[in-house]
Amino acid sequence: MTLLSSYAHRCLHLVMLACIVLLLVACSAGGSASSPGPGGTPSLGVGNQQTPTLTGAPGAPDGVILTNLGLGQVKVAWYPTLPYDSKIDHYDVYEIHADNSIGGKVASVPATAQQLETIAKNLNLCTYYRFGVVAVGTDGKQSAMTLPDKQAFTWGSAAPGTIPNTVVIMAMGVSSHVHAGSFSPLDGQSYCTTADGNSPVTDAPSPLQDLLDIWDNQDPANRISHPIDTHGPNGFGAGNRLIDSLASTGAIVLPMSYSKGTRLTGPPAAPTFTTAGYNPDDVGNTSPDQVAQWLDDELVSIHTTWPNAHIIVVGHSAGGLATYLWWTQHGQYQPQGVVQAFSLDGPINGTQNSLCSHHLFSWGCSKVFGIDSPLAQKVADLWNQQDHFDFDAQKIEQKSPIFTAVGTQGDAVWDFADGNRCVQIGTQCVDYPGGDNNGLVSQVFHGDTCKSADYTASSSKCATGAHSIESRCGPLVDGTHDLYGLTGTLWTHSDVKNCRYVIPKIVAYAYHPTSKATANENPLGKVDWTKVVTETDLGCNGPTGPHLGVQVDEKQFADVTGDGKKEAFVAVACVASTSSWPDRLEVFDGASDPAHPRLIATLLDYQDGTDERGLQIGSHFGIPQSITISGRTVTVVSDGYAATDSNASLSLQITDTFTWNGSGFTRAPRSVVQAKAP
Repeated sequence: MTLLSSYAHRCLHLVMLACIVLLLVACSAGGSASSPGPGGTPSLGVGNQQTPTLTGAPGAPDGVILTNLGLGQVKVAWYPTLPYDSKIDHYDVYEIHADNSIGGKVASVPATAQQLETIAKNLNLCTYYRFGVVAVGTDGKQSAMTLPDKQAFTWGSAAPGTIPNTVVIMAMGVSSHVHAGSFSPLDGQSYCTTADGNSPVTDAPSPLQDLLDIWDNQDPANRISHPIDTHGPNGFGAGNRLIDSLASTGAIVLPMSYSKGTRLTGPPAAPTFTTAGYNPDDVGNTSPDQVAQWLDDELVSIHTTWPNAHIIVVGHSAGGLATYLWWTQHGQYQPQGVVQAFSLDGPINGTQNSLCSHHLFSWGCSKVFGIDSPLAQKVADLWNQQDHFDFDAQKIEQKSPIFTAVGTQGDAVWDFADGNRCVQIGTQCVDYPGGDNNGLVSQVFHGDTCKSADYTASSSKCATGAHSIESRCGPLVDGTHDLYGLTGTLWTHSDVKNCRYVIPKIVAYAYHPTSKATANENPLGKVDWTKVVTETDLGCNGPTGPHLGVQVDEKQFADVTGDGKKEAFVAVACVASTSSWPDRLEVFDGASDPAHPRLIATLLDYQDGTDERGLQIGSHFGIPQSITISGRTVTVVSDGYAATDSNASLSLQITDTFTWNGSGFTRAPRSVVQAKAP
């Protein structure tokens, strides 16, 4: 049944509603109080429950329905206002952000259109979307906004044969497996973890299905009764799951194997990916150095087929160790298109507890932990020589900065392997001879001074080294000691795989294309920023404010988010009567409505000054161009005050660097130099 035919069936109800409208006109002085006037901002309300009046704003549209069409497209359809008001001119469709803020206008559809619908295009895959619809009268008055009952999930793929800009190789750890098999990665294959936004995918090609299940801790036997595994991510889609977040950029995701022979072959637009299957025993029984060689073979095949693709390698646990060894033994010499390789909670520094490498304990380690002699011996060797290996890694990083180690404080696996202060036995915490080293020492780089502290993580001498990240998503234990009920908390070792703090740092290395058709779009170029950022926003009209208005000290436009529309970087300050007022640097979404630009970040604020007097930005202060933008990186040069500077003299020059990471800006360490004598 079409929307129009469904509407036709409501005619009888329209007659009854028309009578109600006439009664309302007789009893009412005018329109709805919640409806904006001409040119106003649409309100986010339950529009389909409003009744229009003949003298007020139009009633809201009825029944917004979203339908995923694939290829990054969603159809937005709605019923006309009930009862139909001949004074309605058109309908405006807006994107609604996850925080319920109103985004940019997607389309305007004439009220006389045969089909009240539009198609939102060029959307990210594997992402939830909502769109709202507003009715606009001939007098410009707008109704409240009507929202859909359900959001749309953009399951699907790029058009078949589209060569990917980003390829991600994912290496899993102990207890994982991948079935042998082949599939066509560009033949309409989706890499989303869910097709409907509610339940996991179950029909992907077997090598890919294994990756989707194991990476997200999904138990195939309980998919129906437990759509989201107890210890898996909190939800599906980009932002919640790493695989969805990568696929949302157009990336394809492929598994690594602990067996020889995984590779991509065939023509670039129609290749075949073949996986050499492996089982959990192969993970522990295979030399990690050999696995690193097979990973390099896989990367060579992909780089040969798609030489322009950005390749990201993400390894977890033993897969992180293989990724690290690939970097030190192969990647530093021939990166094969890899732009960044990540080890997530991988034992790159080995582990202190070397019992698993002893023949008397190897059987038990294999059965309980999936760690056999070759893997155990490697991590023991790495621990015993970590001062040497860490030093070498620091030298390699200087010439080949394509590796990042991510570690989690409280990871139950490596806490046990490195030895805690004590072991929980019943109600007592019994001293453990291994000292108080915790698992973070195994997972990230440390400086030379850590050796002198016996690699004790609590020591100030063991600070995390360069190109290392400490995950902020763990541990997820029940408040008892880390080792209490060890087997019941082993799953915390997997938390990093979909950590919301780590996801954007990985996604930042994906290729974010800018459409040639929209690369020069600058919707915000003509905005009067002194009307957008008000005196109230800046505190100009507060008790200590000058009350003289707002001035723009510098503005730059560039697309850093990759949607083809230039963001606005605007340095604003209060107009001051004597000494200059400090600047605030704000960023506005280039895809937002120019009438209502959406603030997405404040890069510099009053408290970011070298003292309480803040920073000064722009040519007014002798800096020809304070804001420079290259790709996703924003560099801001400003003037600041030394403690002895007068209000009229700024002697310090400050350089701040910010990088768009897919969901926000990451700030690099600040540079402060003496620009002139105080």
